[in-house]
Amino acid sequence: MKNQYLDRIRILEKKHNFLIKKRLGQNFLIDDKVMDAMIGVANLKKDDFVLEIGPGLGFLTEKILSLAGKIIAVEKDPQLYQTLTQDFKNQKIKFINGDIFSINLEKHRLKDLKYKIVSNIPYYLTSRLIRYFMENSIRPSVMAILVQKEVADRVIAEAGSHSLLSLSVQFYGKAEKIMDVGSAAFSPAPEISSAILKITLYQKPVFEDVDIKLFFMMLKIAFASRRKQLHNNLAAGLRISSAEVKEIFKGIGIDPLARAQDLNLDNWRGIYTNLRQKKLFKSL
Repeated sequence: MKNQYLDRIRILEKKHNFLIKKRLGQNFLIDDKVMDAMIGVANLKKDDFVLEIGPGLGFLTEKILSLAGKIIAVEKDPQLYQTLTQDFKNQKIKFINGDIFSINLEKHRLKDLKYKIVSNIPYYLTSRLIRYFMENSIRPSVMAILVQKEVADRVIAEAGSHSLLSLSVQFYGKAEKIMDVGSAAFSPAPEISSAILKITLYQKPVFEDVDIKLFFMMLKIAFASRRKQLHNNLAAGLRISSAEVKEIFKGIGIDPLARAQDLNLDNWRGIYTNLRQKKLFKSL
């Protein structure tokens, strides 16, 4: 079946002398069903403000534009940025040429808006980008993003398979894997499978009574060596005895042989609370 987007890519390549840059993770989404699913997940309305990261050639951008009130689209590739600004002449959209991590979100009024992120993001940025927007003081209400299937599965993991990323997401919001996406949905086709991931962010973190910086320092120490038993990681990282850690585990019903990936967020809150009460964070 003929794909209109492949034809448009060829035309754009000739018109703008454009070359795909693998180093920037340029795999353009060319599947209408996947684009429609992403937009459906975001539940876009006419008064919505959308941030798109890596709009590429603007295929998903067109669909967002037809439903949302306004878009800011951040494109790092200067050549693509020039192409987009030439091809889109619409006051509802603003293109920014730059690195998403260097953009001043407050300057673009995102602090005053319940904005949404809808993006086929560059895969090399996935984990960093998710953490950046969850931990940012100017957080979106929803993220509907296309990511590596492996990352989506890590994000929605449960106790037994947890990672620092999955616990971070649960701390700030609720994650759902909507659907798997094959490589044929992209041009050029990547060598990995993808998935649509929806993250609905809470207005406030799930635990408001913890020192967030200290809480995540504890988690980073805990996941420093996944193969080691948790009590050894915490003892080494906090410079306390393994016996002190095991005593805390015993008091809150955690298996002394547990590894970091085995525990849920409530378990971690219990460990954090006890460590703080016993003043065992003194080395941090």
